[in-house]
Amino acid sequence: MRFLTSDEIHGKLKEAISQAQKSVLVASAWIKGGLFDEILDILKEKRSEGFRFEVILRASEFSDLQITDEEVIKNIRCAGGRIYICKRLHAKFLLVDGRSAVVGSSNFTNSGLSEMASGNIEAAVYYESPEEEVRRLEQYFRQIIKEDHSEELKEDLIGFVINPARIQEFEIALLEQDVYSEDYVELGSNEGRVLARILDIQSYDMGFFANPFKGSNFDIFAPIQDFKTVFSDKNDKDWRKAASFAYKNGNGKTVRIARAKALCVIREKALESLRAPIEVGSAVYKASDTALERLLKSNISGERMRCPVKVGKLLNKSVEVFVDADQALTKHTIIVGSTGSGKSYFTKLFLSRVAERQVFVFDPHGEYYEELAKRLGVGAVRELCFEDVFLPNDQKSIVSLIKEAGYPNLASGNSNNAKENDSILSKYVSEIRQAVLGDAISEVRQLEDVLRGLKFGEMNESNKSNIVNYIKTAYGEHYIKGQKETVENIKNAVGLKSKIVVINLKKISSAETRVYVAGLLMKKLFMACKKDGKPRLLVLEESHNFAPERGYGDASSGEDNLALVSARAIASEGRKFNLGMVVITQRPAQVSKYVISQMNTQVMFRTFNKNDLDTLATLLEYAGEEIIRLLTALDTGSAVITGVGVRMPTVFRVE
Repeated sequence: MRFLTSDEIHGKLKEAISQAQKSVLVASAWIKGGLFDEILDILKEKRSEGFRFEVILRASEFSDLQITDEEVIKNIRCAGGRIYICKRLHAKFLLVDGRSAVVGSSNFTNSGLSEMASGNIEAAVYYESPEEEVRRLEQYFRQIIKEDHSEELKEDLIGFVINPARIQEFEIALLEQDVYSEDYVELGSNEGRVLARILDIQSYDMGFFANPFKGSNFDIFAPIQDFKTVFSDKNDKDWRKAASFAYKNGNGKTVRIARAKALCVIREKALESLRAPIEVGSAVYKASDTALERLLKSNISGERMRCPVKVGKLLNKSVEVFVDADQALTKHTIIVGSTGSGKSYFTKLFLSRVAERQVFVFDPHGEYYEELAKRLGVGAVRELCFEDVFLPNDQKSIVSLIKEAGYPNLASGNSNNAKENDSILSKYVSEIRQAVLGDAISEVRQLEDVLRGLKFGEMNESNKSNIVNYIKTAYGEHYIKGQKETVENIKNAVGLKSKIVVINLKKISSAETRVYVAGLLMKKLFMACKKDGKPRLLVLEESHNFAPERGYGDASSGEDNLALVSARAIASEGRKFNLGMVVITQRPAQVSKYVISQMNTQVMFRTFNKNDLDTLATLLEYAGEEIIRLLTALDTGSAVITGVGVRMPTVFRVE
C-alpha cells in the first residue's frame, strides 16, 4: 500500500492503466475534462474483444449529468466502456486487472486529477497485489453494479415509462428513433422482468402546435393562443401559411411517445400475467432474443409448447416464431387472407412441418400435391384425383339433369310412371350413401345404367339412349359412368397410410357433386376417428365453397349440404376424437359463423373487405380492434397469429 498526493494521483492512474492487460474498472461520481481523456486515449489503444472496461457514474439528479457531460459519455463508449448509473454513488476508485487499485477522495475531473497547485487538494492510496484488499474491492465493484444499486446504460435502452402507468398498458418516452409499432420491449418490475409489445407511437414537436381540441395545454407545446392566432380567419391566408412555416422551422426536437401492452412476467418455470402497474420511471429496453425465444415457445398457459412448429420469424428480427400444434390443431385453426397475401404458401409450409397426425387436404383447385411432395418427398404424400363425375346428393338433382336432356315429365309429376322413376332415383341416391357410409360391402351402379333402367311407359324406348347420349355429349362420357370409381375412392381414402392425403377435386365441374364428395369424405373421416381415435387433421381449402354461411354458388347452406353438416360436427366435436380442423378462406364472412366460432387459433394475412374484417373482429373478441387495424396494412407474406396456439398475438413473416 502506498499513499498518493494530489500531485501523484493522475500520473499513477495513467501508469497503472498503461500496464493493464485484462480489465479496468472505474467508480467516480463525476467524470469530466481533458485529464481523464488522457486515460481514455490509453484505453482506446487497448480496446479488444477480451478486454473489459467498466465505469460507474452517479446520476441522482439532473445536475450530475451537467458535470459528467455528453462528451465524456461518448468518449467512454469509444474506448469500449460499459457504463453503469448509480443514484447513490460517492466512492472513487480504479482497479486494473484485479491486481492493483487507486482509492481516494478525488472524482475523475480536471479539478480532482490536477496537481495540488491548480486543483482540489486530494488524497489517495495505491494498492498492489497480492493484497487481499484489492480482491475485496473488485467484489465491492460487482456488488455496486447489481440491479438493486445500479442500472447499466445499455445500447438497447430505448426510453422510460411515464405517467400514468397501468397494469396492462403504459406509455414510454422514447430516446431512440429505431423503435416501431409491433416491436417488443422488456423492463424490470417488482414482480420480475416484464415483456411488452409496442402498440403504436405518437410523435410530438415541442415547438409546434399541441392539439387544441383535447383541452390540455402542456408547457412543452406551443401555446394554444398562438394556434388561434395563426389559424384565425381574421389574418391573411398567405400570412397564416408563412406563420405556420415559421413555427415549423423554429421548432425544437420531436418527442415520440409509445403505447405498450404488458405481455407477461418471465418466471423460471412459466410466464405469468403482470398483477401490478409498472413503476413510473422504469427503464425500457429492446427485448433480448433470449427473452423473445422464451416467449415465442410458450403456450397460452405460459408453459413450454408441447409441439412447437416453426411458422416464420418476427418482423424485422431473426427470432423464430412458433405455434403449438398440440393446441392449434386439436382446437382447430382458421387461416384467412385476400388473394396473393401468402396464406396458401403458409398453409403448405405449415402442413409440411406438422408431425404426429395424418393430414387430409380438401383441394378444390389441385394446388397442393406438387408443393407438398417437393417438401416431404413423393412417398409421404398421396393424391386422390377425382374425375369429372356426377354424384347425386338427392334424386332432385338427377331429375334436373333429365329435364335438361328434354324429358321434363319422366321423373317429375303425378303420373304413375313419374312416381315409379322418382322411386328408382331415390333408391339409387340411398345406394350411394349406404355404399360409402354403411358397414356392409355394396357395389354402386353407374348412373348410366340407372338412367337406362327408368320406366318410359308409352314413350319410345329409344329415348333412353337420347338421354344418355345428350349427357355424354354435354358433360363427357365419364360424367355418368364414373360413380363406382368415385365411391371406391371415397371409401378407400381414409384407409391410406400416407402422412398427407390430398383430395384433388379440381376436375369435378358440378359444384353440387364437389360439395357432396367432400361431405361424404368428411363424414367418413369423422366416423373413422370416432372408431379408432387416431390423430388426424382435416384441411378445408376455400372453405366458403363447402361450409357457407349463406348459399354460395351452387353450395347450399341448409341441411342438404353434407359438407356443411359434417364441418359443423367436426368443428364442435372433432377434438373429442382426435380430429383437428384447419379452415382456409379468403372470405371469412361467407363461411359458416358456427364453424368459424370453433376455430381457436387464427392466422390472418392481409384482408381488406369490411364484412370479412367485421367477422374477424367478432371472432377475436377483446383483442380484435388492435389486430384488425394491422390486417389492412400487412405486406405479402406477413401475418398475425393469435389464439390458443400462441402465448399472445404475434406479427410474423412466413419462412
